[in-house]
Amino acid sequence: MWASGDWDTHSRLIEPVGAVVLERIDLRPGLDLLDVGTGTGGNVAIPAALRGAKVVGLDIAPELFEHARRRAAEAGVEVEWVEGDAQDLPFADESFDRVVSTFGAMFAPDHERAAGELVRVCRAGGRVAMTTWVNAGYAAGLFKLSGTFLPPPPAGVQPPPLWGVESHVEEVFAAAGATPDITRETFDVCPHSPRAGRPLAGVRSSTHRSRPTLQCRRRRDRQDPFGIPADQRLSLTGPPRAPKNARRTTTSGSTA
Repeated sequence: MWASGDWDTHSRLIEPVGAVVLERIDLRPGLDLLDVGTGTGGNVAIPAALRGAKVVGLDIAPELFEHARRRAAEAGVEVEWVEGDAQDLPFADESFDRVVSTFGAMFAPDHERAAGELVRVCRAGGRVAMTTWVNAGYAAGLFKLSGTFLPPPPAGVQPPPLWGVESHVEEVFAAAGATPDITRETFDVCPHSPRAGRPLAGVRSSTHRSRPTLQCRRRRDRQDPFGIPADQRLSLTGPPRAPKNARRTTTSGSTA
């Protein structure tokens, strides 16, 4: 699923989050940084390398690395790209000074196991930083809507929106022996329209390029449209309304 769509384009909407994370973790030249769920690298891995860090970008979908390598070459930096699962990181204990995941590890089915892996590979005195969507607002609404077009998750799979519940975040990191410092931030998603009156790129990106949403669209297209509630049908298939220049989106950040 994660290799579907044009994630490289869609991911640029959340790049401002990566910049905030890199500031918060006191990234310095020469430090070893792991970016879990790196995607095409533009959010954390490549900006971290530009700051002088020695970076490894890990993702479960190696198909994304073609874009990642191109973007790294354009930026003039070196990043090691590794295929791997956030629940079973292919690195020894205490391999990195900084371990970061922006909207990546939150999609691992076993939250406690994913949190444990982030902590395990971080060196003593290092920092683990993770950003997730809060469980209310725009992103939470998308999760809820898309869930109506997907089959129930297999037994034992924890839903990503749980990462927006602070008590849940505290619980899964506590199991790994870490105490998270949780803050909530709001950032503006500012897509640009090449022509007035046309759908903004970000709106089109959310329904045509986002990897999970494409799976929902395919499943929806096999359903009887008259069996879908009107509000859901309009949300996914209707002509976009004239949006404002920016959408306020709230995220939750954890640093351990």
